[in-house]
Amino acid sequence: MNFGDKSVFSCKGVIAGMSAFTLWGVFPIYFRALQSVPTFEILCHRIFWSVLSLAVFLILFTRLSGLKQMFSRPKLLMGLALSAVLIASNWLTYIWAISVHRALETSLGYFINPIVSIILGMLILKERLKPIQLTAVIIALIAVAILTISYGSFPWIAFTLAFTFGFYGLVRKLLAVDPMNGLFVESLLLFPLAVAALLFMNHQGSLAYLSNGSMVTALLTLAGIVTVIPLWLFVVAAKRLNLSTVGFLQYIAPTLQFLIAVFVFKEPFTSLHLLVFGLIWFALALYSLDSIIRRNGDVIQKPISLFVDTER
Repeated sequence: MNFGDKSVFSCKGVIAGMSAFTLWGVFPIYFRALQSVPTFEILCHRIFWSVLSLAVFLILFTRLSGLKQMFSRPKLLMGLALSAVLIASNWLTYIWAISVHRALETSLGYFINPIVSIILGMLILKERLKPIQLTAVIIALIAVAILTISYGSFPWIAFTLAFTFGFYGLVRKLLAVDPMNGLFVESLLLFPLAVAALLFMNHQGSLAYLSNGSMVTALLTLAGIVTVIPLWLFVVAAKRLNLSTVGFLQYIAPTLQFLIAVFVFKEPFTSLHLLVFGLIWFALALYSLDSIIRRNGDVIQKPISLFVDTER
């Protein structure tokens, strides 16, 4: 499958990227429609149907060649097992937060995520930040500190989402595997546990699937497609666009989540929230603009920074 050359101005790449991040951005609406279903059951369905959907995708696009080699490398499988636990934890936290009307905090988590990725790049990959980039990180950290102090308690949902996804991206970066094959193996490793859990729920008579109405059943069945389609669009965009372009497009998702939380779900949004989000938006814009300037001047360093293997 030929995705074409990378270009900042690739129309197909921009459309694919915008579509992927828009779909991720409206996820709260999908999961809110399933709020009558226990969070853990939704997670199990997402894993179950993702395996089936990814298997069909890989067969259709003949991307099976690398799977055999992956299963013959124990260290790689151990790494994917770790990333599977991280992404499952991220999904579980996100689904639960949406169900208990904490969508605004999930949005904050994914705004913080790039900053977490930058810090992990500095600490673990020994990447260096330029003065403007370091300033952007400090501004974002100040914003998070303000929010933490104002809450009177640790905003654990935002931080759980940011750090599980940040470490997930770090692990996947170090493993350097194809996004689709990697997600398939991760889901496959979790598949037996998901099936066992669903069978247990069914035995206990608590399974929502097929018992909570046709709409809920249909939405749960679509969980795999909902996971795979935006990821495929993201892969198309990543292959056609420069990293900095993808970095800017990334903020479509948490911005939409933010708008949905405030204007659709009517979650409380105070002047303090505005200050914190404003500081984070400014920090991300500052970091992104500096990266683009340096990339265009051929002096940019390649950090983990704005986007790392985005599989939500």
